[in-house]
Amino acid sequence: MGGDKMTENHLIKFLDKVADKPLMYCANKAVQAWNWTTGRTRGDLAKASMVLGMTSLATGVLALSPDANGVLFSCIIGGMTCGSVGAYNYIQHAENNASKAGCLDYNAEDLKLSLKKMCNNVEFVSPLAYGAIGSQICDAENSFDTTALIMKAAGFAIGFSSAFIMRADNLPPRKNCLKRGLDYLAEKLDSLKQPALSPVGANYFDYYANIGGAK
Repeated sequence: MGGDKMTENHLIKFLDKVADKPLMYCANKAVQAWNWTTGRTRGDLAKASMVLGMTSLATGVLALSPDANGVLFSCIIGGMTCGSVGAYNYIQHAENNASKAGCLDYNAEDLKLSLKKMCNNVEFVSPLAYGAIGSQICDAENSFDTTALIMKAAGFAIGFSSAFIMRADNLPPRKNCLKRGLDYLAEKLDSLKQPALSPVGANYFDYYANIGGAK
């Protein structure tokens, strides 16, 4: 039993080094680009990724299995999506409130730890899952099945990327890049409308030249 635990710890460390750190680097860059462009938070990006990915996954499942099993699996996917969105909302609001108070929220940190474990599982399973889907794509008999399988693969990747995104740096909301650009332009135009001030030295010499002329 102790040997199994040691093997698990070694596997987690290996996944952290070869997969989790590079993926978290990409997640942080994605959140930075998202925040700079839209002004919105990582929670908004995570929720959008989850909904988009799971919708694509469910569509692919239903296209390949338009029966009771496909409907059941799609309902399970819908439940997972609702649960994940609720968890992301909680983490975002809890961390925002904790940040204002200058502390950490225990429940939010616990949820992020659970996301970390889920990410490790995804990192371990993904090569096997994509290997199986790739084999199915090669054996697909028509373009419809190929498209459905690609939707499943893309949906899986986009949906579960939300767990990495939600662990990224929590950047505060701000104006989007268009509004910031317009504000900057408005400030420049206002500065051009202000009258130019003459140098202090010029006014000083003009004043005393007038006094000398008056004498």
